[in-house]
Amino acid sequence: MLDPSYSLYEVIASLQGSRLIRVPFANDAFSIEPDSVIRSGANLFFITSPHAPSGREYTEDCFRQILKSFEGIIVIDEAYSDFAGQNALSLLGEFPNLIITRTLSKSYSLAGLRVGYALSSPELISVLDQARDVYNVDRLAQVAALACLKDRTYFEDTRDKIIKERKRTVSKLSEWEWKTCSSGANFIFSRPVNSQGMTGPAVAKELYEFLASRNVLIRYFPQHELTSSYVRISIGNRQEMDILFERLIKWKNQEQQK
Repeated sequence: MLDPSYSLYEVIASLQGSRLIRVPFANDAFSIEPDSVIRSGANLFFITSPHAPSGREYTEDCFRQILKSFEGIIVIDEAYSDFAGQNALSLLGEFPNLIITRTLSKSYSLAGLRVGYALSSPELISVLDQARDVYNVDRLAQVAALACLKDRTYFEDTRDKIIKERKRTVSKLSEWEWKTCSSGANFIFSRPVNSQGMTGPAVAKELYEFLASRNVLIRYFPQHELTSSYVRISIGNRQEMDILFERLIKWKNQEQQK
């Protein structure tokens, strides 16, 4: 796996008794060097695109470079792809060692029902099918999933509103000179700046705790040096984001009074 990335990969590897290989990002731009994946020595490699927690998107060309030379299986986790401008679907017919995983937990709001799916070559799917629990998706979850998939108008309207609010939030934070990753997800990853112009882990932690004490919950990832100065903010509706901006202004004013 790329490091840092989605924390569940480590748990899954541990449950399977697998050796986990971490390929570090060079910096907080979270760009992928294809050779670092190809030379990793792994036989199964997970790549989240858009990346979590940064939201960064990766190009089809980047994945093609990896897939052409990687000798194992590449899993591209596209949990947030509905909010992105690109995906890897067109590569499925070209590379039999590619698996794309998706979920209805994010853009379809079915987080509690645990509905997801995989796309790959017939050969790989047949192997996955042999290990699949026959009761892995219950009947009620299937009914809800089908209803969501059929209601394209509601889905597209909701997704477009989230993308619009994402752009507005990034624009606002840019005015405050917060370094914010370009996001293809339903969240943004931003480095807060206090009223003294300071950034860093202490500033990010202080903001996280300030908002939590005022009933606004964001994410903070102190475990890694590339994420510890940032916070991750999920995009809500217009009213929710206005509440966030109001709390952020209060934090900035409080900092100014110190």
